[in-house]
Amino acid sequence: MLHSSRAADAKATAVPGMRVITLELFEKLKDAVTAFAAALASSPDRWADEQAVREQLAHHKLTGNRFFTAYADPLFPPDTVPGRGGPRARFVFWRARPGRRRQVRPLL
Repeated sequence: MLHSSRAADAKATAVPGMRVITLELFEKLKDAVTAFAAALASSPDRWADEQAVREQLAHHKLTGNRFFTAYADPLFPPDTVPGRGGPRARFVFWRARPGRRRQVRPLL
């Protein structure tokens, strides 16, 4: 799933093992795909060379499980994020004022 948050909404139904491509990881993925295409476009016949394509896919972590571990994070249950304050810490979301981004602050 592509989403701006790793935490599931209280009304969401998460599938076990579900992973999320956050906006930050989406940028990383976009850069990897661009670099992959640029590497293969550097020579006229590289797209037809299976070995070259395989090497570039592996180099940019665009294969199988490497894709998910490199470019997607696990989804967390609603209102929880592991780390600060023990095994799980609660976070509260404030509405953004016009012209400002939404802020996330840990509840201590």
